[in-house]
Amino acid sequence: MKNKFILLITACLTVMALAACGSSSQTAQTTTAASQGGSEQTQTQAAQTGDEYSFTYKGVTVALNQDGQAATDSLKDYQKGEPTVTASCAFEGEDYQYYYGSFYMNTGTLNGQEIVDYIGIVDDTVATVEGLSIGDSKDKVEQLYGSEGYNGINAYIMNKGHGELTIIIKDDSVDSIQYTFKN
Repeated sequence: MKNKFILLITACLTVMALAACGSSSQTAQTTTAASQGGSEQTQTQAAQTGDEYSFTYKGVTVALNQDGQAATDSLKDYQKGEPTVTASCAFEGEDYQYYYGSFYMNTGTLNGQEIVDYIGIVDDTVATVEGLSIGDSKDKVEQLYGSEGYNGINAYIMNKGHGELTIIIKDDSVDSIQYTFKN
C-alpha cells in the first residue's frame, strides 16, 4: 500500500512538473447531465480542431496553448481568489495557477506569449466529454477510453497532437484528470 502511494505521488509530481510543456488548440461545448444524486454535473466536451484537447466550463472553452490572458478573462467570473505565482521552470518568467473550484488552470509564457499549459480537474462536478469524472471506476475509464493508454501502474495517458490527457487511478477509481500541453 505504501509503495502504491509513493508511486501515485511520484506520478502526480512528474505530471505537474511537465505541465508547462506542450501545445494545443481546440473548441468545445458544454452540456449539463444529471448525476445519480439528482444534482447537476457540468460535462466538458472536447472537439478536435487539429487533434488537440480543450475543456469547457459553464459555456467557456479553454484550449491548451490558447492565449492565457483571453482564457483567464473569459473565466474571471468563476475564479476563486488570486492566482498563485511561481518562478517558471519550463517557460519564461513566471507561471500562474488559477483556481475555479472544480479545476485548476495554469498559464506560462512561451516565446513572449502567455499560454494555457495545464488544466486539472479536481472534483466530481465536472467531467470529460466522454463522461469521466473524479471517483469513477477504473472499469469506466477502460470502457470510455480503452486500455491502450494504461501505464501498468496507476495511470492512463492518451496523446492527441501536442496535448496529453492523464487519468490517475487510486484504489481502482479515478483520482485525477489532467490536460497537459506538450511541446
